[in-house]
Amino acid sequence: MRLIGLIKRHYGGPPIHARSRLGLLREIKSRSDTEKRRLRFFVTCLFLNKVVPQDNGVMYTLQTQRDRLASLERSRNRALFMRLGLVRKGDGKHIHHRNGNPFDNRMSNLEVVNGKQHKAEHRKEHSCAECKCQAFLKFARIRRSRNKSRRRRGRRNKRYTKSERRRSRIREKRATLHQ
Repeated sequence: MRLIGLIKRHYGGPPIHARSRLGLLREIKSRSDTEKRRLRFFVTCLFLNKVVPQDNGVMYTLQTQRDRLASLERSRNRALFMRLGLVRKGDGKHIHHRNGNPFDNRMSNLEVVNGKQHKAEHRKEHSCAECKCQAFLKFARIRRSRNKSRRRRGRRNKRYTKSERRRSRIREKRATLHQ
């Protein structure tokens, strides 16, 4: 698994001795929350830049206790706003904390916002993390994975093969001659 190799080579924290995905998940579970946060930044950076395919199992294992509590609070807030009739399931709206603290659930601190705008707003906050991520990838000389079979399939769908291109050129020439 390429992710394990990249973590072993480039992650600056304590060494990881896992050889399989299951071993990696077990080893991550035993780490402290601060280590999980550092490792999550590194792994997210690899996922976002498509160096390795996204693995939701690894991301779930990298959740800290604080992340789990925040997720629980978000679902409680959503349920409360659904009971009040302000949001519905699948409506694309988010519950936003005005002061940024997910544990401050006073009604004066909560507001219903459009999901796309909410994501864009938080993306601006994390743009500095993206800069650090790009700098790290450049420094470590890590490149995107090159999956040739996937690339070939996409190319066939978008473009013609050589023989099909030749046939289409001949048809075009014939059409111009007959006009």
